Amino acid sequence: MKIYAWLAALVALTILFLAADCRPSSARRSVTLWHAYRGAEEEALVATVRTFQSEHDVDVELLSVPFDAFASKLSSAIPHSQGPDVFIDKHERLGTYLAEGLLAPVGDALPVNADVGFEPSSIQAITVGTERYGVPLAFKCLALYYNTRFFQTSPETWSDLSLAKERLPEGVWPLAYESENPYVHAPIAAAFGAEMLDAQDGYAFVGQNVTKSILFSHLLLKTKVIPRDVDGALVQQLFQSGRAAAVISGPWLASELRPPLSWRVAPLPRIEKAPSASSPLLTVETAFLTPRGAASAHARALARFLSSADASRVRAVIGRQIVTTTATWSDPQVRDDEFLTAFKSASLRASPMTKSRTMR
Repeated sequence: MKIYAWLAALVALTILFLAADCRPSSARRSVTLWHAYRGAEEEALVATVRTFQSEHDVDVELLSVPFDAFASKLSSAIPHSQGPDVFIDKHERLGTYLAEGLLAPVGDALPVNADVGFEPSSIQAITVGTERYGVPLAFKCLALYYNTRFFQTSPETWSDLSLAKERLPEGVWPLAYESENPYVHAPIAAAFGAEMLDAQDGYAFVGQNVTKSILFSHLLLKTKVIPRDVDGALVQQLFQSGRAAAVISGPWLASELRPPLSWRVAPLPRIEKAPSASSPLLTVETAFLTPRGAASAHARALARFLSSADASRVRAVIGRQIVTTTATWSDPQVRDDEFLTAFKSASLRASPMTKSRTMR
């Protein structure tokens, strides 16, 4: 009898194990999240995920993937039911990811009535037709960093930067930026009315307006307002060493700057003779859901939680992110932070990058 009872118990345990293993994905109590953050941004993400786990009793597996390999790893893993349930990436890859079948609508991770809780441009960035394909988390765009040793107030025009050459010490450039990088040139092109793509996603960087924008950059080089052959690393070195009075870069530069350098941030100055503002391109960092993730209530809850006011506050204060959740900006620690508010002002003047595959 004891043998039969033991066998019956074993069979019952086996059935329970198989039943648990065959639960639908929405019942899984674990979520996999991929990201490419480093430094303070990763620290903030880890903190918010830790809070989510304790509040929701869900295990979250965090995987940091090198940015250069991020898209290719997603493309190779997700079609084979591997990889993440949720991943964080730039919104402009949305078109490519949709074409490859890597995404699904986020459903209740971003309810329609939640629109009022986000900056409008962030909702626009993750919407295709009537569907939302992500939960917007943070803005990134270019702004002007200026050394307070050389500028007591932010330069309001590009002429202010050019004229500074006359009073700067020998060997100090008024401005440094990647003049041959299309992403960095885009604000100048926008000021002169030039576009990268037309309404049909055709190549549009031709014509008189484009010529004006390139001649403007050429004049800066010719008059030695900016140095030649500059990449991102050299921009940082010139600014840190005091050999550039101002530089154009994104929020990522701040983590590379060290005392005794004293600096502030302002939106890009205007070009007096240009008809429009120097509007940089806007990137919206987004929590995307894979098809498997979209079917999981826990994955949707994680994506929704990352954009909550409390989680956004952590990402702003610790991660130094320009969060898209409007309620977070009423928090004094965020509202009174000059760095965050300067980049928020810059982001509100920026133009969201197209989601078209053509842009890449």
